[in-house]
Amino acid sequence: MKREENKNKRKQIKIEIQNENRMKTFYTLLLLSFSFLAFGQNENPYSVFGYHAPIMKETHKELIQDGMSQFRITNTRNDSNVGSVTIDIIQRKVTLFSKEGSVIKTDTLYAYSMARWLSVDPKNQFASPYVGMGNNPVMGIDPDGQFVFSALLPGVGIFIDAALWGAVIGGASYTASVAMSNGGFNNWNSGQFWKSVGMGAVSGVATAGVGSMFGPVGSSGFAGEIGRAMAHGHAQTFVGLAFGQEPTLGGYLTSFASSMAGSSFMMYGGKLANSTAGLYGFSGVTGGLTAELTGGNFWQGAATGLMNAGLNHAKANVDAAGARYFANKKAFYDHLWKNSFDENRNPIREVSGWELEDGNAIALPYDKNYIKEDGTFVSYNDALPVRGRPGNINVEFKDARYQINTHAHTHPQSYGLYPPGFRGGPDAAMIGLVGRPIHILHNRSLYNVGLRSNGTFWYNSLGPWR
Repeated sequence: MKREENKNKRKQIKIEIQNENRMKTFYTLLLLSFSFLAFGQNENPYSVFGYHAPIMKETHKELIQDGMSQFRITNTRNDSNVGSVTIDIIQRKVTLFSKEGSVIKTDTLYAYSMARWLSVDPKNQFASPYVGMGNNPVMGIDPDGQFVFSALLPGVGIFIDAALWGAVIGGASYTASVAMSNGGFNNWNSGQFWKSVGMGAVSGVATAGVGSMFGPVGSSGFAGEIGRAMAHGHAQTFVGLAFGQEPTLGGYLTSFASSMAGSSFMMYGGKLANSTAGLYGFSGVTGGLTAELTGGNFWQGAATGLMNAGLNHAKANVDAAGARYFANKKAFYDHLWKNSFDENRNPIREVSGWELEDGNAIALPYDKNYIKEDGTFVSYNDALPVRGRPGNINVEFKDARYQINTHAHTHPQSYGLYPPGFRGGPDAAMIGLVGRPIHILHNRSLYNVGLRSNGTFWYNSLGPWR
C-alpha cells in the first residue's frame, strides 16, 4: 500500500514538473513573440518590399493652438532633416519643420483626399470592403490587395494564396450543398467537409497554375482560351482522382464551361467586363448549371466556377504593381473613366493606360496621380517597363512583352481638351513617344489627338466610347 502511494506521489511530482516546463516554454515563446513584434514595429515594415528609406520615429506629440485644431509630431531620428510635422485639421494643412524650426514645406490636404481609401479591397477579406489591412496598417501590410503570402514569398506565395482561397470555397460549397439538401444540416458529415476543404485547396493551386501558364485572359486570342478551359477540365479531373472520385464527363464539362464563360465575359462583355462581381457571378452560375444539367451538384459546380473566375481569370489579369490587362476596349475605357472621379463625381485624377497592337489594353495604376494646387493634373506612366524607340515601343506585363499601339488617358476636367494654339506638355511628349496620335477620354467621347507641324494640338471625336 505504501509502495503504491510512493509510486503515485512520484507520478504526481513528474506531472507537476512537466506542467512547469510547459509553462516555462509557453512564457519563453510569449516573451520572444513580444520581442519580435516590438522589433518589427520599430523597424521599417515596408523593407520587405524593397523600400529602405528612413521612416520617421516619434516619441512626443503635443496639441498646439486652439485646442484640437492643430497638433505636432516631433521626429527623434538623427539622420533626417525633418524636425517635426504640424497638422492643422481645420485648415487641412500639413507643415514640415527643420531641426532648427524653419519651414521646409507646407501642403494642403484637399477634402476628397482625406480619410478615404482609393478603392475597395479586391479580396474582400474583412466585413467592410473599405477596411484596409484590417485597420492595422502597422502589422498588416497589403501592397496588392491579396493575402500576405503573395508579398512575402514571390513566386510561391501566389499558390499558397490560391490554396487558402480554394479551401475556403471548397468548404463553403459543401456547406451550401448540405444546407440546400433534404434534411438540411442533419446530413452534415465532418469527414466530407474536410475532404471538400482539402480538394478545394489542391484545386485552387491547380487553377492558379493554369492561370500562370496561359497568362492574361485574351492575350492568346479565343483559341488560347479554349486551351485554358481544357487545361482546367483536365486539372480538376486529376484532382478528383487524387481524392478518390471517379472521373465523369460532367465534372470535366463543368470546369471547361465555367472557364469559357469567364473568358467570354471578359473578352466580349463590353464595359460590363469591368465588373468583378459580374465575372464571379457569370462563371459561378455557369459552373453550377452545367453541373446540374450533367447530373452533378449545383454548389460544387458553382465552386469550380468561382475558383476559375477568382484564382485564374481575375488574378491572371492583374500584376503586383496594380496594372490591369483588359481583353476588350470598352471595359478598359470604363475602368479609366470611373477611377478618374470620387464618389461625388468630382474629378480627382487622370488615369492612363497602353492600347496594344493586338486590340487589347493595359490600364496603369493611378495611386500616385493627383491634382496640384494650381489645378494641374499630374499622372505617372512608369509602373511597367517600356522599351524600344519612338514609334516602336513595347511594354512588359507579368514577364511577357506586348507591342504598344498608342496611349490613352482621361481628361476629367470640365474645361475640356486644349485651348487654341496650345502646345507642349506631357501629352505632346507622349505623342512623340508612341509616334502616332493618342486617345483621350472626355465626357462621353473618345478623341484622337495629334500634333500639327507647328507643334500645336489637333483633335477629332471618334464618337462615344460607352
